[in-house]
Amino acid sequence: MDNKELYEILQEYADDVKAEKESAFKKLNEQPKEDVKQSRKRFKPQYAFAIAMCMVVVVLCIALPIALTDKPHGYVEPTYCSSGEIIFGFEGNSLADIEKYHIDAYYPTLVTDKENMAVCSILSDKDTSLHGIQIGYVLEEDEDEMTFIELAIVPKTHILQIYEDYFDLQEKIKWNKYDVKYFRALNQGTLMYDTQIYFTDGKYDYFIDVESDGEIETTDLLNLLYN
Repeated sequence: MDNKELYEILQEYADDVKAEKESAFKKLNEQPKEDVKQSRKRFKPQYAFAIAMCMVVVVLCIALPIALTDKPHGYVEPTYCSSGEIIFGFEGNSLADIEKYHIDAYYPTLVTDKENMAVCSILSDKDTSLHGIQIGYVLEEDEDEMTFIELAIVPKTHILQIYEDYFDLQEKIKWNKYDVKYFRALNQGTLMYDTQIYFTDGKYDYFIDVESDGEIETTDLLNLLYN
């Protein structure tokens, strides 16, 4: 083999290597473009999440002021009192015995014998600002029919655990100027009718619990108390 043939062989080899390198460089240069495309696709969910978060912030900025300003000016959240802290103190047998607490409420007009009426204060051993009243009656129609009534008057500045279920009563009627909620059912254990009544005058909540041998309409009970 002479020098000319050797040169031609080496030149051909060099051209092949150059062509392979150019092909490799071409693929290498194209690779970042593919990576960029993949990267853009990869970040799309993050962009969507960021947009969603921005929408949440916008909604909150609109909704929160509405929610916060939906309450009357000067509104104060009621104080919650658990059953364990409530004290019922016997005060006497007439409404005059409760005057020291200066409770300016809608008092019942029903008056009975002292033996059949009891007035108690409703206080809290944790919150000295709570001043409520409970009035109890025992009404005897005859020897076979009796009615027990407990009326609790609680300022709207407080919510008492023992009465909070009254707010969820489902039956509704209009009595005088008040929107009244109530529940009545026959108690299979005592065979007496249990009645719960709730209404408010804006300053006080009124909770009425009744046990009676006979079924008594809600309006009749209210008219009996406030005749």
